[in-house]
Formats: sequence, structure tokens, C-alpha cells
Amino acid sequence: MSTVRVWLSGWEWACCGEPFAVGDAVSFTCRRPRDTRFVERFGAAFAESIDMVESHHDAGDDERPAQTIQGRVRAIHAVIVDERVVRVPRPPRPEPERLDLGNGVSAGAGPAPPYVLTSATTSGTVRLRREVRVPTAAGRDFSGAADPAPRPDSEDGAIVARSAGWVVDVEVR
Repeated sequence: MSTVRVWLSGWEWACCGEPFAVGDAVSFTCRRPRDTRFVERFGAAFAESIDMVESHHDAGDDERPAQTIQGRVRAIHAVIVDERVVRVPRPPRPEPERLDLGNGVSAGAGPAPPYVLTSATTSGTVRLRREVRVPTAAGRDFSGAADPAPRPDSEDGAIVARSAGWVVDVEVR
């Protein structure tokens, strides 16, 4: 038997993933890592530790055909990264008109903030936090060590910890 380290992207697993725990039998559709994105975001040492990338949305290609990884989960680690909050100025735009719904009721959006929040991973800040399960998106606790996204009141340049996904060690036959 051997162990395969599989990357589960946080956004992709939130979309289509089912919960599982250490000791469960799993079957993942995977491909070899495609390009330098892991190195750029997480650093070379972390990128080299990933054997396969689970994906529901990547059709693969001749160089990276899909493979089914089946086995028993031996370890789960949440991948936590530090990201720097970046406020990107938004071009000014007029406030949208309110829609009159009748009977004195109206609907509409308020003014848009003058910026859009984004974030950039701070190189070399990957931490693994041992977990016993990967929950559904609704069951995830984003408090404490990692937040899902920069908060609207985050200062430009602030460092926030974010959960990027999971690495799962699968024992295959």
C-alpha cells in the first residue's frame, strides 16, 4: 500500500464536495498538478508535497488525464495561509434608482463602497492544521484560525489568515 497526498481546493469543495472523515473510504477524481500556481501561491516545498489535485471542474488533457484515487483517509490537514488585504479603487458610479413596488414600498441597492476588497497570499506562510473531517460548506467553522475572506472593515495592507483548502493523505491499495 502507498499514500497519495491529494489537494482539495476550498472553493471547489464548497461547491461540490461531500463531508468525510479520517478513516472513511473515499474516491476522488484527480489529475497531476497542472502548472506553477501552487508554487506561486504556497511555495515550492508545499507544492512538491502534493501528488494529485482533486477536481470536479477540470476536464484535464492528454498530458494530465483524469485518474480515480480510491482508498482510506489516513490524515486531513486544513491549509491556512496569510493574505494581505488589498483595497482596489472602484470607479465612481451613480447610485442606482430605487424601484417603486407600490403601497409605499421600494427596493434598491445602496451606494457601492469606493473600493473592492481582494487579497494576495503572503509567500511562505503556509501552515497545516490537523483536522478529523472535511465538513460541508454549511458546516464549516470559519472563526478563529482562518476567515473565509477579508472583512469589509479590513484595513488596506492588513494580514488575515485564510483557509485555502485541505490536503488529504489517502492510503491506496
